[in-house]
Amino acid sequence: MKLCQGSRGKHLWLCALGCLCFLFSCVKEKCRFNLDCPNDMVCKPDGTCGYECTSDSDCQENFRCFGHRCVPKGQGIRCPEDMVAIQDSFCIDRYEASRPDATATSPGSDNSKAMSRPGVLPWLVSSNAEAQSACEAAGKRLCTPQEWEIACKGPKNTVYAYGDTYDPKVCNGIDTFCRCDPYPHCYDDCGADFHLAPTGSFEDCKNDWGVYDMNGNVWEHVLGGDGRSVRGGAYNCHDSVTLHRCDYVPRTWTPSALGFRCCSSGETGGADEVSERSEDVATISEHVVEADAMQITDIEIPNEVSEAIEQGGCIGGDETADIWSSFDLAHEIDVWSDLDSRMDISDAQMKDGRGIEFFDKEEQFEVLEIIEEHGWDNAKLDDGVIPPCPDDMVLVQLQTGWRFCIDRFEASHSDATETSKGISPIPASKQGVLPWYPVDFETAKTACESVSKRLCRPEEWFEACSGPDHTVYSYGNNYSATICNGIDTFCHCEPYPHCYPVCGADFHVVPTGAFPDCTNEWGVYDINGNVWEIVDYGDGLEHFRGGAYNCGDSEALHRCDYDATWNPSAKGFRCCKDVN
Repeated sequence: MKLCQGSRGKHLWLCALGCLCFLFSCVKEKCRFNLDCPNDMVCKPDGTCGYECTSDSDCQENFRCFGHRCVPKGQGIRCPEDMVAIQDSFCIDRYEASRPDATATSPGSDNSKAMSRPGVLPWLVSSNAEAQSACEAAGKRLCTPQEWEIACKGPKNTVYAYGDTYDPKVCNGIDTFCRCDPYPHCYDDCGADFHLAPTGSFEDCKNDWGVYDMNGNVWEHVLGGDGRSVRGGAYNCHDSVTLHRCDYVPRTWTPSALGFRCCSSGETGGADEVSERSEDVATISEHVVEADAMQITDIEIPNEVSEAIEQGGCIGGDETADIWSSFDLAHEIDVWSDLDSRMDISDAQMKDGRGIEFFDKEEQFEVLEIIEEHGWDNAKLDDGVIPPCPDDMVLVQLQTGWRFCIDRFEASHSDATETSKGISPIPASKQGVLPWYPVDFETAKTACESVSKRLCRPEEWFEACSGPDHTVYSYGNNYSATICNGIDTFCHCEPYPHCYPVCGADFHVVPTGAFPDCTNEWGVYDINGNVWEIVDYGDGLEHFRGGAYNCGDSEALHRCDYDATWNPSAKGFRCCKDVN
C-alpha cells in the first residue's frame, strides 16, 4: 500500500507518521463502490463496508433480507403508465423528472409537480426537499437508494444500465459530444461541447426494464439524502467512466446539475392484473448477490483524476451559461495571456499550459470556470441551427428588427444560494438565489465578459424593462407596492404606495425571481426593484437603472426611464449579448 508520494524532505516526517498510523491501525481505507467490499457487504454512505441488512426489518416495504442484501419480494404490482414496474416490487419513473410546462428547449417554471415524459429538459432542483415535494405532489416519492440502484443495474445487474463497459456514446456525458470521435476520456484530448439533453434523447441509454437516462444527463436525488448522496452522474462529469456507475455515490462532495426521478410502491393486485414475470424471485435474489461479487476488470479509474473525484469530479459553474467556444484542451495555451483560456474544472489547474493535473488544495490557483452551453434540442444542434440566446437569457425582438439577448434574472455568483450570495467570480442568471451585490462597474463588466456576454447598453436595458408595450414599469404603467421588491413591499401595515414613511417596513433583498409577477412579456424578472443594475453608457461613469429594495421613493426610482449616476448601496447588474 502506497501511503505517500514524492520525496521532498519536508514531507518525510509525514510519511513516517503515516506508516506508523498504518501499523497501529489508525488509518482505515475508505470504499467507493460495493466491489471494494467483501462479497456480502456494501459500501455504506460513510465510506465504510458493512451489511445492508441482517433481518427483513432492516429493509423497506416489499423488500426482504437475503444474503445480507435487501432484495425485492416480487409480490406483484400495478404501475402508472409513466412508470416502470421493477421486479414486481416497486414503480420508478421511466424518465428523469421534469416540470409540467417543460419543453425541449426550456426547463419550464411550473413547480407544481414532477412529470415523467420524454423529449423535455429535466428539472434541476436546489435541494432534496424540493425534489421530494415535487414527487409527493404527483402522488409519488423519491426512490430509496436500494430502489434506485436496482433499477439502474437492471435485470442483468450491470455496472451501467446498458452494460458493464462504459460507452461515451450511449448516455449523455462529458465525452459524448467530443470534438473528435467519442471515446472514454476524449474530453481531455480534444475538448467537448457537453450540454444537458432532453429526457430520453439517447435511445440506448436504458436497460431491459426500459428506464431511461439513469446514467448521465443529471444526477438524481434519493429519498432521505442530500447533494452528496445523489446517483448516476451527469453530462458534465470529468470522469464519466467512474461517476456514471450505478453504484457510485459522491459521499464527500456535492456536484452541480442535480435532478431526480420518482418512485412509488404501486398497487398490489392478482396475477391477472399485473405484468407477468417468468423468473423466480429467489433466483433473482441469488443472481443479484452473485453478480455483485464479480470483479469487474474493464473499468479503469485514471490516477490523474482520482483526487478530483474525491473533491468533486464534475465541471462546476452555472448550468445555463455560455461555454468558451474557443477553448480546446488539446492545444498548448498560456493560461495568463488570454481571458478566454482561463478555466476551472473542480480542483483542476493547468500545468505548463497543457492538459489538466490535480493537486492538493494548498497548491491550487483560482481560475475562471468552464461554463457549459446546454439545453438545446439535439436535432437543432445536429442541423446546425443555433438558438438566438442561451437558456439563461431571453430574446428581445423589436418590430424594427433589432434583436438582442438579456439575462432572465439579475446576475448572481454561480455558487450563490437562497441564503448566501456566494463568492465565485463567474456570474449566473438563475432563479432562487441572492443577487450579486454590491459590485462596481469594472467587476460587473469583467464578470459578464467572462461568460461571453457584456454589460447591457442603456437602450437595451430600457427596451427590456419597458417591454413590447413601452410601459412605465415592466409590469405596467401604475406603480404597485407588492409586484416587485421595493421599500413599501414589506410594510408593517397593509402595503400601499409610500406606506414605509407611515408605518415602517422590514425591507430586504430577496432571491432572484421571488416575485413571479415582476416581469413582462419578454420574460425578464426583477428589472424593477431588488437591486440597482449597472448599465454601460460608454462615458466612464457608473449608471444605474431599475431602483432597489431600499429606495425611499420606489414609485419614482423604479421607473424604467429613471437613470442614476449617484452611488447607491445595493448595486447589482445583469448581462446582455448579441444574438447568435
